[in-house]
Amino acid sequence: MVISTMCNPVRGRGFTLIELIVTLSVFGILTALAVPSFSSLVAASRVREAGSDLLESVFLARSEAVKRAANVDVVPTSGNWQNGWTVQTGTTVLQSRAAVSGATTITPNAGGNITFQLSGRVSTPIRTLTVSAAESSSTRCISIDASGRASIRLSGNGCS
Repeated sequence: MVISTMCNPVRGRGFTLIELIVTLSVFGILTALAVPSFSSLVAASRVREAGSDLLESVFLARSEAVKRAANVDVVPTSGNWQNGWTVQTGTTVLQSRAAVSGATTITPNAGGNITFQLSGRVSTPIRTLTVSAAESSSTRCISIDASGRASIRLSGNGCS
């Protein structure tokens, strides 16, 4: 028995124009829903990065103060933490950090430098630096107690 190819035509492979339009429409809708979530994720990542960088600089300043038996300062650039900061002893710069990216803000509870004495203690009472971003509810709180120990914590409502 011979099967005729006329009764069973071979269907072309690929997508029809309607299938392509429907697929692109669904993709566009899903992308539009995902973009706002992605921007808050990026903002939270910037807050985390800035907080970690600042904490690392504080750790460096404390350890260098003890190692060098001299005062070491963490100094905000141009008096504003968003512009970056340097770790220095006298006129010797040990580390320099650039401005924080995006709309990330760093708010200290007291103005001025953070000075670590040769014992590793800070010269001022408890210091707190709040790192936050407007697009994210994520806030990082860096606390430096009177003994010079620094810690960081995640806070949804700001630092207290």
